[in-house]
Amino acid sequence: VARFGIEWLEASLNIAGLPDRVSVPGTAGYEDKGGGNVMIAGGYVGLVQHLASGLEIRLAEPVVSIEHGDDGCTVTTTGAAHRADVAVVTVPLGVLQRRSIEFQPPIVAHQAAADRLAMANLEKAIFRFDERFWPESARRITFVSADRRFPSWIDISDHTGVPTLMAFYNPFATPGMPALALDERAAIALDVLRTMMPDAPEPIAVEMTDWTNDPLSNGSYSFVPVGGSP
Repeated sequence: VARFGIEWLEASLNIAGLPDRVSVPGTAGYEDKGGGNVMIAGGYVGLVQHLASGLEIRLAEPVVSIEHGDDGCTVTTTGAAHRADVAVVTVPLGVLQRRSIEFQPPIVAHQAAADRLAMANLEKAIFRFDERFWPESARRITFVSADRRFPSWIDISDHTGVPTLMAFYNPFATPGMPALALDERAAIALDVLRTMMPDAPEPIAVEMTDWTNDPLSNGSYSFVPVGGSP
């Protein structure tokens, strides 16, 4: 059970890489920082709306190239070309690694650093129910299995205001999972839940993330792989 926790909860979920790819010194770097995991009241949309206040936001215009030099830059999207003094590029690591944006001249040092990191694969399955059927004391539930199916469950009812369970999973940690459609993954998650709690009813709502297959992210977040350094 302890080994399962280290490999398939810490490595494949908290770090979100397969255990043989995760750097132990890189993981230790996370522990050196203060703070904890929190959920923003009302969801992250409130933070996004606050930051966007007063700005001109262009939607549905993926960037395809950025020309930059001492005299400014030109950002070309699928819809237009935008001229500016400076471009601040904050795309996810997976976009940089796939070379989805062409930089002229190439950003050699930045690209090399991006290539030394790894993009993680953490996804969530969220189920809302009519009534709570799990113990009040069960805030975090671990399912230990040979194929690592949906190993971590968290009760987030206090945050949503209705009976809600959220399962964390790394699709690449479970054999065959990446090839499955999201509704098939949800069915497996419910099967795991009913293995632990046979009386679990049908959920009234289901939400599944799919960051790994999103071309504007190509994964969830970064981690330091074996051979890299904090």
